[in-house]
Amino acid sequence: MNVSGKNAFWSKFLRCAGLTLGWWAGPTARADESAVFDPQLNGNVYAAAVLPDGNIVLGGSFTQVHAPGSNVPLWRERLAIFSGVGGVDTSFAPELNGEVRAIVALADGSFVVGGAFTQVAQDGLVYSRNGLARFDANGRLDGFDPQLTGAAAGVPTVAAIVRQPDGSLVVGGAFTSIASAGGGTAVAQKFLARLDAAGHLDPTFAPAPNAMVWALALATDGKIVVGGNFNTLAPNGGASVAHGKIARLLASGATDEAFNVAFDKRVRALAFESDGRLLVAGDFLNLQAADEVQFSTQLFVARLDEAGSRDGYFRPQPNAVVTSLAVQRDGKILLGGEFSQLRSPEADAAWTRLHLARVNRDSSMDTTFSPDPDGQVAAIALQADGSIIIGGYFTSVVGGSGSSIYRLRAARLQADGTPDERFGPAHDSIVTATLTLDDGRVLVG
Repeated sequence: MNVSGKNAFWSKFLRCAGLTLGWWAGPTARADESAVFDPQLNGNVYAAAVLPDGNIVLGGSFTQVHAPGSNVPLWRERLAIFSGVGGVDTSFAPELNGEVRAIVALADGSFVVGGAFTQVAQDGLVYSRNGLARFDANGRLDGFDPQLTGAAAGVPTVAAIVRQPDGSLVVGGAFTSIASAGGGTAVAQKFLARLDAAGHLDPTFAPAPNAMVWALALATDGKIVVGGNFNTLAPNGGASVAHGKIARLLASGATDEAFNVAFDKRVRALAFESDGRLLVAGDFLNLQAADEVQFSTQLFVARLDEAGSRDGYFRPQPNAVVTSLAVQRDGKILLGGEFSQLRSPEADAAWTRLHLARVNRDSSMDTTFSPDPDGQVAAIALQADGSIIIGGYFTSVVGGSGSSIYRLRAARLQADGTPDERFGPAHDSIVTATLTLDDGRVLVG
């Protein structure tokens, strides 16, 4: 039967069933279902943060999002805000000319974004913002304007940001100089820097790693852990000191030589647990801990104590790169990345987990948690109610019934790992008719 014949058949069938035929590109949510978190971004998500008011900020390479239940895209150039239940903030629509790689929420409701952009447009005006920008609690771009310069005249990139207790920001990425906000003179500053709340460079903080910084984490004692591609640091113009992809800095920026740890490949994510132990994730296959004389196998994720010793019992052993980490309030650990399996040597067992897994504190698998997004998870943010926001490269997650739920590059999971799917059906062909039944269910043809 040809296409027109099929349409004629279904038109007759649906009329007999009491349905009205009409071309329809996707689901239309009822008003009480409009809060489903289903932004349907047209590009990848690399960063996510939850603001103090519960709103969610997503950043990445996307240029379009969708409001709940709508098939009409909204232009959002690489940065968007959603309400805690999924609605798009229609008043927030800045346009960044490059991808967003990092977001940090501040206590006053403002937030700082980092990435590979050089301009931000808002309300018809274009502002120079090289790698960093700050928005106030009302979503307005403010005067925080340090100017970063990229390596080899390229676009500067900020990939990691942490806020210190005094309001200063430590930023890491791929850049070689910074001019303080307000038109200061550019100062050589490689890959890692500290700025005060006004955007002025702290010239006393110059650890100078020799390659890109991908991750930062702040310890409760004020020390800063740095992860990336680097092999050396040369603090404040001093001699180069070997540091294999990870280093711990004192608040002054000097290296903490008591933390003598090395990984063989890039460190991509860092997170502290409540007891002060450090989780490290990345591309690595081997680790040499502070109390070890040589490298030995540690696949893609590790746990270190304050002295830099390896937790030998923590071996989830994913089979590919881990790019994102988060620690829940109950101590369970979320891993996101490119993997498809985790394995426990102690239990001699393996579990299929696509791109997202939850591990108990003792390294055992949380076997109840299996949302299995179909692409890499690059960002994880936790909401106050225990819900989990994930972003990345995926187009679907697995629902509680075991069926795939259409979610383009961002999804909200409940605490048990099941997606928010109150109304978000995915179709592999064209929907031609719908009817809302008396009990509120929707019939789709």
